[in-house]
Amino acid sequence: MSLIKMTKVRKTYKSGITAVQDLNLTIKKGEFVFIIGATVVITGDKILLPHIYNYSVLLFLIYILGFYGLRQSVIYKKSSIEAGIIEKYKKSILDKSQKNKIKTKLLKYFETEKPYINPDFNMDILSENLNIPKYHITEVLNMEIGYNFFTFVNKYRIELVKEMLKDESNLYSIEAIGYECGFNSKSSFFTVFKKITGLTPQQYRNNSDNI
Repeated sequence: MSLIKMTKVRKTYKSGITAVQDLNLTIKKGEFVFIIGATVVITGDKILLPHIYNYSVLLFLIYILGFYGLRQSVIYKKSSIEAGIIEKYKKSILDKSQKNKIKTKLLKYFETEKPYINPDFNMDILSENLNIPKYHITEVLNMEIGYNFFTFVNKYRIELVKEMLKDESNLYSIEAIGYECGFNSKSSFFTVFKKITGLTPQQYRNNSDNI
C-alpha cells in the first residue's frame, strides 16, 4: 500500500511541475507572437504600422501573466518543501513541552554565548554544548523556529554585523566586520548579507541612519 501511495504522490508532484512548465511555455510563446505582430504587418507591397497602443497593452498583460506564472512556480516549490518537513516530523517523539524547553535553551544559548562568531561553529558543537541530540535540535529549528541550522546561525551573524556597521566609532573595514561576526569568507558574507537585508554591507552602512 505504501508503495502505491508513494507512486501517486510522485505522479501528483510531477503533474504539478508539468502544469507550471506548460503555463510558462505558453506565456513565452504568446509573448513571442505579439512581439512579432507588433513590429509591422506586410500586405502586398505596403507596410502597415500596427496600433501601437493596443499591442502595448497586450504585451503588458502578457508580462503580468508571466510574472504570475513564475510566482506560482515558486509558491508550489515552497509548499512542497514545507509539506515534506511537516511529514518528516509527523511521528516526532517530542511533545510540545519538550520542544519549548529545547527552543528556550537554544535561544538563550545564542543570546548569551554568541557561538555564531566562531567561523567553525557547526551542529556537532551546538549539540555537544547543549547536550541535546542533533536531530532534536534540527526538528525544533525547522518546526518551532522556522529556519534550518545555517539560516538560523547566519541571521544572528547578520544582526551583529548590522550593529557594528551602525557604530560610527567602529573603524573596522566592512570585510573585517564580516570575519569578526563569524563569516569565513568575503563572498559568503556579502551573499548572505544581501539575501537577508536586500542591501550590500556598504549600502547598509551608508543608509544606517535611515534604517
